[in-house]
Parts: sequence; structure tokens; C-alpha cells
Amino acid sequence: MPEQNHSGSGDNVAGNQTNIHQQGNFGVGVNQGEIHIHTDRSSPVPKLKGIPHNIPITSSKEKSEFLGRDEELKELHQKLQSTETKPVVIGGMVGVGKTELALQYAKDHLQTYSGGICWLSVRDSDVVNEIVEFARLELDLKPERLTNLSKEAQVNCCWSYWRDIKGEKNKFLLVLDDVTDYREIKDCLPNKPCFKVLITTEKKEIWSPSVQLELDVLTQTVALKFLKFLVRDNRVDEQSKDAIKICRWLGNLPLGLELVGRYLAMENNLDLSLAEMFQRLNKRGLKEDGPLVKVKSEMTTKYNITAALNLSWKELRLEGKQLAYLLSLFALAPIPWLLVENVINNLASDWEKRVENDRGDLLNRSLLKRTGKETYQLHSVIRQFLRDKLEEYPGKEDMKRGFCQAMVTVVASEIPQKPTRKEFIFLSYFICGAIECGINNHKYGQLSPGYTDVTRFNNVS
Repeated sequence: MPEQNHSGSGDNVAGNQTNIHQQGNFGVGVNQGEIHIHTDRSSPVPKLKGIPHNIPITSSKEKSEFLGRDEELKELHQKLQSTETKPVVIGGMVGVGKTELALQYAKDHLQTYSGGICWLSVRDSDVVNEIVEFARLELDLKPERLTNLSKEAQVNCCWSYWRDIKGEKNKFLLVLDDVTDYREIKDCLPNKPCFKVLITTEKKEIWSPSVQLELDVLTQTVALKFLKFLVRDNRVDEQSKDAIKICRWLGNLPLGLELVGRYLAMENNLDLSLAEMFQRLNKRGLKEDGPLVKVKSEMTTKYNITAALNLSWKELRLEGKQLAYLLSLFALAPIPWLLVENVINNLASDWEKRVENDRGDLLNRSLLKRTGKETYQLHSVIRQFLRDKLEEYPGKEDMKRGFCQAMVTVVASEIPQKPTRKEFIFLSYFICGAIECGINNHKYGQLSPGYTDVTRFNNVS
């Protein structure tokens, strides 16, 4: 029986091939240590009608609802078409819209990938089983063809079968959504140029072997437009100042905007003013009884902001959590790392030895963002989440007290007698942190000594 090698060369390998499994007109063999899929040429592979896909269905998800990402969609398509075998990774923090972008791209480009689109939800799932299920349901692959095969051989069988029934001249797209560990997927990725691979993840360590597209929050203009679209009445236009406050509280985060917008659009909340909505955010925010909890069935995500952030929080080591607690006490502004180190030196003598690793852990999980040389910042929603976590921390009182005392010491020592404008800009970060400390933590000490020299800034040279 003639055999066809689908490992890439297309040559007949029957001469020195060891057959390890044969089922009807389909088999798997080993040739010089490599796995090969072969079919019987006398029994043609069935051809599927239409474009096979399992793109998730979201009800009432109109294209117009997906706002502000046209340029990112174009860039994503360009990156996927320009790479042969490297995956393209959509990265970014929780709630920024990574899955939404991948979903919209898959819907828009179904005809581009005429071979089909396979969508895999990776978090807490068995990737091999998902691939096999896709092949069984969308490609009509008979389960008996995979009998007695190893998991690696099952995956290779599915990709080769898919390529055979649709033709290698077609393009295929594999989407792996919400990847948390690259090791869990790397052996499942097809390595033929006809397959394009798209990954979404918060983990920056997954970006390194890939082509990256980092997704940021929306601009304020687009955020207001998105909120107006979701609320579906005139409140955003008529109460624009409060609408801007809401967007800023949410840091223009798409998931936060969608949760608030749908909350305001509920029949029971149609008379709720945006000023009252802003007050509710300030009072209850991310808490269990707050307005950012309920995820509507028509939304793409299955997690609210708190639940999604908790998934990353649970993976952090204790030391990383302690650094996160500390960073949440700083003002919502860029934080010079020198200031963090100075505060840490006043808190614990041994902490500085491991703080860079802890910072790397927060950066890797997109909980902290580098905004410039030796400068970092928390997103407003992440900062609020960490503030809530700090309140559950047994050592919170000692940390707040030590932070305030350290800020007083640092600010008092760093202000020069006659600051230049450049020094003023740098020291403004220190002042923001100290003022924030004084307002929110006044019970932990008298801060006035740290501010006696602030009046010098009235005469900046």
C-alpha cells in the first residue's frame, strides 16, 4: 500500500519506516525518530464543505460595539501574515480586551483563513483534548483513528488530517486564548507555514519566543464613546463631567467600562445619575456588592475584574504580594524606583536583596507597568484591587506606619535648598507620594516636618 509522508517533505518513507499504528486507511509511523502521518492514496481524504471553525458565539455583539481598535486589528493581521511559524501574542493587563481583539479578528477574517479557525480556551483546560474535540466536531475526524496514540501523536494527527482535508494551499488559524504557561502549549503548536498561531496572555514571559502586540487601555475619547454606546441614552452627553470622572476611575479599561455601562443600562438603574454612579465606585468599587461584579451573559469574558485579578494574585509569592501592598500606598502617578528602594530601606533591611525579583514577577503578570527609565506605575483599577487586598493583610498597620515614616524621611532629605525646574519635576513624584500618604494615613504620624520646605517650590529657578 503506498504511503504519503505528511511530516513536511511529502516523500515516500515506506522503506525504513516502522509502523506503530494502523487503522483502516490511516496510520502513524516512526521514521528515523520522527513521527509521520500517512494515508492510503486509494481512499481519498474527505473534503469538508464550508469553512470549519469553532469561534465562540457572543450574543448581540455588533461590530460597532467594538470601538477604538481598528489600528490594532490591522497591525495584528499584518503581523500574522508576515511571520511563517512564530506565534503572534496579544499581551496586556487584565480587562484590556485581548480576547475581544482576537475574537473580532477571527470573525472579520474567516474568509482569509479558508482552511478554518480553531479556537482553544486554554486556562484550566486540557489542550490536547480540546484539539481532539475540535477535530472530531468540526473536521469529522473519527475517534478510532487516534486509538493507542500518544498525546503528541494525537495532536500531529489532528493537524495533518485538517491540512489534508482542506488542502495545504489554504490558510489555517489557531487561537489559544488566555495562556498562562507556554510549556503547556509549545508541543501542541503546528509548525507548517500554512498555520498561523495567535495567543492571548497576561504573562510577559510568554512573549519572548513570539511576535508581540501589546494592547493598552482606550483613549479617553474612545472610552467616553464606548460608555455612551453601552448606556444607550443621553446621560453621558448630559453629565459629561461625571462621565469623565468614571472613565478616569476605571483608567479607561475596556472591561471596567463595559461592566459600568451595562450596569447603568439595567432597567432598575435607568434613573441613576452618573454622579451617583461615581460615588458607588468610590464606596464599593471592586467589592463583592459593588457595581463591577455582575458579568452579563452577552459579554465575552466570564470573569469580573476582581475575579480575573485574583487569578494572577493567587500565583504570586508572598514577597511579591508584600511589594504589591507597598506600591498600592503610593500616589496614582509614575513612581521612581529610587523612591521605592528608599522606602524599603526604611522598612526592612533584607528586603532590597529580593525586591528586583518581586518587581519582575509583578511586571511579568502585567500587574505593574514600566513607564520610563527606572519609573513604574500601577493602573488605577489594579491599585484599587491591591488596596483592598492590603486591608486583608495582617501586617497592614505596620506597613502603613512604616511607609508614612519613610516618606517623611525621604521627602525631607531630598528637597534641595534651591531646586531647579528639572529637580522640581523629579521631586514632584516624591511630593505626590507624600501628600497621598498624609491624606490617607494621617493617623500614622505627624507629617508636617516633611512639608516645611515645600514652599521653596514657589521660587523654582
